Amino acid sequence: HPSCQGCPNLVDSDWPASPHPIHWLGITHYIACNLSCNFCWLTWAAWSPRNSIRPKPIQRYQIVPIIKEMAAREMFSPDTVIDWGGGGEPTLMPEFDWCFAFFLERNFTQWLHTNSVRMPKSISDSNTRLERVHILTSVDAGTADTYRMIKKSGAYQSVWENLKGYKERGAEINVKYIVTEENC
Repeated sequence: HPSCQGCPNLVDSDWPASPHPIHWLGITHYIACNLSCNFCWLTWAAWSPRNSIRPKPIQRYQIVPIIKEMAAREMFSPDTVIDWGGGGEPTLMPEFDWCFAFFLERNFTQWLHTNSVRMPKSISDSNTRLERVHILTSVDAGTADTYRMIKKSGAYQSVWENLKGYKERGAEINVKYIVTEENC
């Protein structure tokens, strides 16, 4: 690119082909959620499945066959990162438990962007350690009352219990707080 001309860090090199083309997989095909956060588009946007006159599917396709095919073709790198992204609560996906366990068996790093309202069966019904799992939860409240106001749910205490459960199993916990006028 012309902007790179003259940069001392610019290196011209041949990059070897990777035997495994997938090093990072973002899973964000699902848009259902068990909360109604007052700042989230799923709650307020006219084009949200919750607010649309014509309901939109919360899931556009099945991912298990795709993941099985990618694994059969050895597309996953041994250091693959799985990013269970935003757009809803990924632990509600019908395939979540199967996929999470599948990736855990392969020792992939998993980033789970979850509201932590529920503990998925693939985690609660197992004694598997979660050292390669990073939990990112947007708690957005310092009290149960504020949580109820922001998220329209009384799950504040459950969220902290579930985060504790993840931590006890070895997961790295990352808590974020989206500041709004109502919760600051």
